[in-house]
Amino acid sequence: MKDFIVIEKAFKVVKGEVPEDIAPELKRLDIKIGEETVVSSGVTIHKGVTIGEYNYIFQNVTIGAMSTIHTPAILEFGVTIGELVAINSYAAIGFNTIIGNSCTIERNVDIENSSKISNNVVVKDGVIIGHNSMINECATIGKFSEIGSSCNIASFAEIPERSIIEDSSTIKGSCA
Repeated sequence: MKDFIVIEKAFKVVKGEVPEDIAPELKRLDIKIGEETVVSSGVTIHKGVTIGEYNYIFQNVTIGAMSTIHTPAILEFGVTIGELVAINSYAAIGFNTIIGNSCTIERNVDIENSSKISNNVVVKDGVIIGHNSMINECATIGKFSEIGSSCNIASFAEIPERSIIEDSSTIKGSCA
């Protein structure tokens, strides 16, 4: 049996109810979707996912197993979320962005289009990551930092709070 469901017809959770035709499969996969959340067609949701209230999940998004999308967040067209990811309140993830496994995206984060967040990355509260940027494995982006467009943040880099990284910058990390 599959350990995911592909949503064929968009829906909005109203009064705790999901469409009858997918309710048994959501239950079997232990997928929880909160009130007033909109899930578009073509969305793939893996087992054990929790999606909070008032979220908007656009078309062709994939959400990996055991991930949590808190209330509210926006996942734009074509976003891919890995396994064991936590996306906290008021996050906006731009179209075609990829977030790897075991990442934490804290509150009020804006990750712009076509960015890539590798495995085990922590993005702290209030961060803005410009489009087409790459945040490599085990990096941490400090609170209220701004990462410009087309930046490359190396593995194990630790960006201090309130940093401003200019467009097209490369930031080196340290060896683990």
